[in-house]
Amino acid sequence: MTSLYEAGWRQGSIVEYELPLDAVVVGASNAPERSPGTHGLWAVATQDCDLDRAETSAPDPGIELRPLFHLSPPPDWGIRSAKLRLTDHEYADANAPRLTVAPQVLTTILEAP
Repeated sequence: MTSLYEAGWRQGSIVEYELPLDAVVVGASNAPERSPGTHGLWAVATQDCDLDRAETSAPDPGIELRPLFHLSPPPDWGIRSAKLRLTDHEYADANAPRLTVAPQVLTTILEAP
C-alpha cells in the first residue's frame, strides 16, 4: 500500500478543487441549521506523520483541509495570528470552517502537488 506522504502530499500542499464547505449556525428559528457552501482553494492541514500513515485508497475521512482565501491577506507572515499567510496572496483563516476528507479524495479527484 502507498501512503499519501509517499504519493507526494505534505502538510501545506495547496490544491484547487471545488468541494463543499458547510458550517452549522443558529438560524432565524433560533435553532442550529446547516449553512451550505463550496470553496475551490485548499491547504492540507494534516501533519506529515499522519499523511505517512494514511493509505491512498482509504475511504474514511481523516485528512483535514483548510480553505484558503485571497481577499485582504494579512501584512505579516506571522504564525501567531488568526490569519496565516502561506503565499504572497493566499492565507488560511483560523475562524473558517474546516473540511475532513478521505485520503481517497486526494488521490482520486486531485493531482498530487
